[in-house]
Parts: sequence; C-alpha cells; structure tokens
Amino acid sequence: MNTFTPNVRTLLILLFTSVMPFTHALPAETEYPGIIVHSGFADDRRWGEFPIGFDFDFFGNTYSTFYVSSNGQVTFGAMTNAFNNDNIPDGGRPDNYIAPFWDDLIIDATGDIMYQTIGTAPNRKLIIQFNNMSF
Repeated sequence: MNTFTPNVRTLLILLFTSVMPFTHALPAETEYPGIIVHSGFADDRRWGEFPIGFDFDFFGNTYSTFYVSSNGQVTFGAMTNAFNNDNIPDGGRPDNYIAPFWDDLIIDATGDIMYQTIGTAPNRKLIIQFNNMSF
C-alpha cells in the first residue's frame, strides 16, 4: 500500500496540472461598437427613449423602445433611476424592467453605456453594454 499511495498522488498532480488551465480560462469579451447613450461620469441619471430595432414582447406587452439608467436598469414604457432592490410587482415602481446590474452605481469618468441592435429578422438582438461602472 505504501508504494501505491505515491503513484496515486503523482497521478492526481498530473491530472490537475493538465486540467486546470482549461477550467479557468474565460472567453474573450465581445464589445459591440454601439450608439453611445452616455459617456463620462454620471450618478443616478436616466436616458431614453431609444429604439429597440424590433418589437419586443415582455410579459404580454409589446415594446419598440427602451430607457436605460446609470444604476443598471433597462425599462420599457417609463423611465426610472431607482437603485433600491425592491420586490416586483410593486405599485410604487415600474414593473416592466430588466435589471442586470440594479444597484446604486455610477458611470466612471472613463465609462459609458452603449446599445446596438444586431442580427437580421427574425433573429435580432438588442445589446446594451455598461462599461466601467462603479459603486
């Protein structure tokens, strides 16, 4: 048994050495050169309305425009710059939003928010990028 243990240890070291570089690799980030919503420092600001580029069905409602905030929200039908993570639905806040980064964020002096519609019908996508955001 004593001669078996070092062989197993060596095998495990070789296994982890050969697998580790592949499991920790991140895919390259894709940056779409889009239409700039805002560039430079901003705090608790909102912008819109902007064209989606296609009709977007969102919980039974169809939208063709969107709004965006410096707090990481994309809303439809109305603007907001709320940064509190509230439950939805909530009568005091808009319920028609997507909040990928919803928090009390700022756009860094070197940051920006951009958007671009890509693809061809019926396979179009709206890409919204938040670059260099901070708490």
